[in-house]
Amino acid sequence: MKKISPTCADTVVTDDLHEWIPTSFVNFLKELDSITEACSGDPTWPLFRGHTDRKYLLESTFARTCKKIIFNLAPHKILEEYTRQSLDHHLVLLNLFLLKFGVLMRPPEQWEELEEQCELDAWFEFMKEIQQFPEKDHPYLKGSFLTDWSECAGVALFFANKNRKSDGALWICDTVATGKTLQEKSVGEILDLMKKKGNTPKQLGCPLIFNPEKQRYHQQALNQKAVYIAQMDLRYDLAQFWNDKENENPDEIIYIKLILPNGTQQECTKYLLNKGITETYLFPTILQNVDPTCG
Repeated sequence: MKKISPTCADTVVTDDLHEWIPTSFVNFLKELDSITEACSGDPTWPLFRGHTDRKYLLESTFARTCKKIIFNLAPHKILEEYTRQSLDHHLVLLNLFLLKFGVLMRPPEQWEELEEQCELDAWFEFMKEIQQFPEKDHPYLKGSFLTDWSECAGVALFFANKNRKSDGALWICDTVATGKTLQEKSVGEILDLMKKKGNTPKQLGCPLIFNPEKQRYHQQALNQKAVYIAQMDLRYDLAQFWNDKENENPDEIIYIKLILPNGTQQECTKYLLNKGITETYLFPTILQNVDPTCG
């Protein structure tokens, strides 16, 4: 999207133009509409992600898990640059990731059979299952390199507001402005490439958007209008990579972090209820595959 200014005169914008801070929930909604309308492309394809704490970085659960296990860092903390950029640090994260996905955990054999029969991506389906149902994940090495997004702003707003105790954040990504980042290779091929090319401190590539045409759909993912963006280099959150990419085109911006002010929790909940976006709707109790065989 082109760099834009807030609709509301009292909305504060940080110097890098990425963080917008409205003063009320009404103004939050006005800014959300204006940002969404400013997204690039015909058609546009904005994606949304909600955080209950505005300080959280735009990174995967696996990256957060590694920070906690290795360095005892909170989700909003960043390692010093020297350590973060080092080859040793990169290899530790990459090898933990490859240890989890390949040695400790693998897709069920029947999914690998469906991959051949129905052109499904078994590894993607496996990681998606972990994202949707964390109780099926590894007990210690939580998460994958995927981050959950939604095509519906209201869905992301629900997650930003759920049990919120302070300022939350709604991230808006203009996917058209990211360039050609829609995933084409299977996750299995990507894992092989990560293993092959991961022995240098260079970044492993831009964040990839995963929204395969053929998926093993289920009702929860359908209701959440889920799309996934992979954090290809676990050292750098998505925002940091997109910041670097924006330098190639200074007139455009890829994402905006819209702050959900503290004190607006009840107003936000009422707004979502009126739209039918509730926990019951987003987390249906019965898994309903549109096609239980091939998706």
